[in-house]
Formats: sequence, C-alpha cells, structure tokens
Amino acid sequence: FYPWNGQQSKMKIVKEWYDYGGILCVSLDKYANACKGFLDKDKRGGKKANAKKSSNSAENDEFLRKALLNPGPDIVVLDEVHSMLKSNNTNISKALSGMGTRLRLGLTGSPIQNNLYEYYRMASWVRPSCLGTEANFTRKFHDPIMNGMAADCTPLEAETQEQVSKELHGILSEFVHRRDADVLAKDLPFLQETIIQVRQSKAQVKLYREFRKYQKETDNKSFFKQYHALRPVSNHPACLICSDDKKCLPDAPTSDQSNEESDGMKLDNPESGQPNEESSGMTSENKPRVAPDSYAWICDICQKAKFRTLDEAEEHEKTCDGTFDP
Repeated sequence: FYPWNGQQSKMKIVKEWYDYGGILCVSLDKYANACKGFLDKDKRGGKKANAKKSSNSAENDEFLRKALLNPGPDIVVLDEVHSMLKSNNTNISKALSGMGTRLRLGLTGSPIQNNLYEYYRMASWVRPSCLGTEANFTRKFHDPIMNGMAADCTPLEAETQEQVSKELHGILSEFVHRRDADVLAKDLPFLQETIIQVRQSKAQVKLYREFRKYQKETDNKSFFKQYHALRPVSNHPACLICSDDKKCLPDAPTSDQSNEESDGMKLDNPESGQPNEESSGMTSENKPRVAPDSYAWICDICQKAKFRTLDEAEEHEKTCDGTFDP
C-alpha cells in the first residue's frame, strides 16, 4: 500500500512504479482523485478552463493519464468491483471504463444478489461489449428475468425467465469464475462466537443519560445515528477490566457471597422462604433498599452496600468511609 498524502508524494510514487514496475496498491478515492484532472479536461473538450494553470500541472495530468488510464498498467485487479461501477456517470466508472488495460480482474461477493445492472457493468468492464449495449441488455435479459421472478408471474414468464437465465449463464461462464465458501473451509478456522452480556457501569449509565438529554433537545429520532453513537459506550472493552487484586469489580455480589448471606438468615416461615426480620436485626423501617443480587448497584468505595438505583448508590458514596455495617 502506497500512501498518497499530497501531489508531490503521489507523483513520486506513480513515477517510481511506472519506471521500475511492481504492484501499485491504491484505494478507490485516491485513484479517482488522480484521474480527476485529465477527466475534467476531456469533459471540457480540451479547452483551457484556467489560464493560470501551470504547465507542470498539465504535464502531471498527462503523465497520470498515460500511467493509470491509457495505455495504463499491464493488469488491473479491482476488489469489490460492483461498488466502483454502480453508475456510468461517476469519475471512477469513466476512468475504469476508459482504461487501455486488456487484462482485467474484478473481485466481488454475490453480485447477482445486488441487481442485474451491476452484473452487466462488471461483465462489460471485464469483457467489453460481451452483453451489448445497456438498452439491449435491458430488453433481452433484465426485463424477462425480473418479470419471471415476480411472485404473480405467469407460467409463460417463469419459463421465459429460466431460458433467458440459462442463456445469460452460458455467456458469462466463459470469464466468470464462481466459487463459494467451501474453498476457504480448509484454510479458515472454525467460527465460534461468544456473546457476553454485562450490565452497564455507572459511567455508561451517566453517558447514556446525557445522550438521552441531547436526543430530546435535538429531536434526533434516527435509529442508525443513535446506534452508532451509543455502540462505543455499550461495547467498551473496559466493561471486562478487573481490579488490581484480580477481583472483578462487580455491580452485584458473587453467587458464593449470596449463598453465604442467605444461609445466615433465619426463616420465619420455612414454607414461604421469607426471612425473620426480628432475628436478622432488621425492621421494615431500617431495612436497606436492596435489589435482587443480579441487579443491585454496589458502592465503589466499600464494595458492600447495595442499592436499587444508581442515584441511591451515588448518594451513599458521597458519605461512605469505606466501611459498611448493614
């Protein structure tokens, strides 16, 4: 990969590649930007749009035309080629279609799942005129195939669709090399996914609350904007960080602690399973507001006090001295 950070850097890289050969790896945006100068000139019909334009810049444009377009490289390989040829009116599509390179290779995933016009443009780029003009392709292949795939198509349209699809497949089979995921099965390890659900920390809750305020103020109802804004907060790797003593900082006690606490309580009614408030030293008035263990908020200072809400936990932390006697 060669970074094109400026005009001089770009010219240096392309000239070195053009003089000594090798592989030039460039992104879609960088290639389109490199071709923009001479493509705009062609669009104006060769007329000078700016008399102050330096001759050096014009020479650079002509060199880039010779190196990147015509005659261009010996071989061109495009990854995700369908995204580069979505429209015939873009600079990148015009540049790629006008290349003098005869050996062309396009890589894509499942083009037939996108639309037939993308398939047509990819095939026409690899082998020009193999499917005729776009109007001819629409009349001969696109419309019959799409009509025959409709849920309410007639038996004749369905039969025509099968015949036309077979004919199109026969034309493309000469230069379309189709492979499925089986070719990677031996090289790629078995995919194993693990989903770990962790309750939000105090910092995450605060950030979420602030986002909700911002959302109401700006009347932002776009799901995707909300999703992208909150994803870094919800999926932050700090959720899995443990403390120095190798004990994770939980928002709830562990199962062992819960069992020990439950074993220490006497039951007033064994059948109901309810603890005796008098024997445990608690009354309905001074009984701490404790949520279920799996949902309780734990004080960050004493690591013992549990509360139903985050606000109660934060209020307790203001006066907590590190000790807690329930």
